Amino acid sequence: MDIFSYPDFPIYSAKKLPLHDLVYLRGVNNYTFLYFEDGSYHLASKTLGLFERSLQSERYVRISKSYIVRRDYISTCTPGLAREVLLLNGMRLQVARRRVVEV
Repeated sequence: MDIFSYPDFPIYSAKKLPLHDLVYLRGVNNYTFLYFEDGSYHLASKTLGLFERSLQSERYVRISKSYIVRRDYISTCTPGLAREVLLLNGMRLQVARRRVVEV
């Protein structure tokens, strides 16, 4: 099942977005950046929580108050004090201490 099956996915854009290539989302105040496998991104004027309710929880995981990541794009997860995930593109993201169990 792809996220296209969610009719309430809160994004409307003039250009077609490759949502099946969505890697991670970063929330900044009332805006959300959607990052794709090819390195491109899209800015949406919706909160990260709104996207979290629309995404499949078995495919995506919220790692902190600012990030949601596609599970199969996580290369490694470093527990302990570092609490970070390394993505397949080499990016490192901090994991909230209360979210370590979910990752």
